[in-house]
Amino acid sequence: MNDENTDWFGGQGRDVQDIVCALHQGPEDDYAKGEAIARDIYAPVRHAHRVTTEQMAILEPALVETLLGTCLTVLREGYEHAVEMGVPEDAAREMLFGHLRIEFGIVFGFTDFPFSDGAQQVIEEAKSDIFRSDWKERVFDVQNIQESTELIANAD
Repeated sequence: MNDENTDWFGGQGRDVQDIVCALHQGPEDDYAKGEAIARDIYAPVRHAHRVTTEQMAILEPALVETLLGTCLTVLREGYEHAVEMGVPEDAAREMLFGHLRIEFGIVFGFTDFPFSDGAQQVIEEAKSDIFRSDWKERVFDVQNIQESTELIANAD
């Protein structure tokens, strides 16, 4: 894990980041004002990607909270379970974080090497143990996205 990057929320570190913005209502001129405010809040910003309000809801909450947040929560639970099984906490954390970077690079095509044949087979077999076969349809269902958005917006 890179301890030098302590920017866990955005706009607090020295790493350049990208943002996504949408104009929900109002005149078109308001988009530029909103993007400028977002660039100030999350500076330094490299790219600001414009999406529709509907696309923003697909990204957040469906992609990042519902999918990514859930997967990372389950990942944390797996890490804690490995520690409970006797793996030293530092060893589990460093192995997990090191492989997270490597496997992220493989999955998103940032590397020029794939998973081994054995790893690919284990991944495919584990999907049915961890995920329901219709998870994409459920997570990205417009009604589910709307319900998640309302839940987040109305949470205390």
